[in-house]
Amino acid sequence: MANEYAFDGKTLYDLSYKPEVITILKENTEEAIDKNIFGVPTWIFNNELFWGQDRLDFLERAINKNN
Repeated sequence: MANEYAFDGKTLYDLSYKPEVITILKENTEEAIDKNIFGVPTWIFNNELFWGQDRLDFLERAINKNN
């Protein structure tokens, strides 16, 4: 699929197994667990969790309220 969008799919796949990439994935996963994130997409703004594409309007209102 990556190749369909002018990316080198094999290279991207190979890079995903590099130790530094695996470390970042593990760190991000632990952070998500610590913050009670249970799905994607998820945003956190001012310590409030917004989960799901259909919640973007709530996130936008929260951002605008704080500006």
